[in-house]
Amino acid sequence: MIEIRNNFLIYLQTQRIEKDKNYDDALLAILEAITETQTYLEDDSITKRNRATELRLSKLWNTAAIKIKNLDPQLASELKYKGLYWLDQLNLSRREIYQKGIALRERFEIQVSQVSKRNKR
Repeated sequence: MIEIRNNFLIYLQTQRIEKDKNYDDALLAILEAITETQTYLEDDSITKRNRATELRLSKLWNTAAIKIKNLDPQLASELKYKGLYWLDQLNLSRREIYQKGIALRERFEIQVSQVSKRNKR
């Protein structure tokens, strides 16, 4: 009986470590996407769009969406839409960007902090 309990405790601990690693990986992917997007948008030397960079941003956002999918499906959906935005270069107004929940500033930073807090529980 003690061996079964010990094996179960080891299993639970392994699951917790794996869950923590998944959260960490997801948060790092989101932060990388945010940082790279912000860098691209703030680059004053860009006079015209850089399609290669935009495709890379799409990949970063989609990777982040995949990594957070099982942990926060709503956030994953918004990240995926952000990836589609950069992939297809949807012509959205500022208002539409905010309405769809894909604005870069504050929105994702707030959600990332909320995901982090939920993980700590």
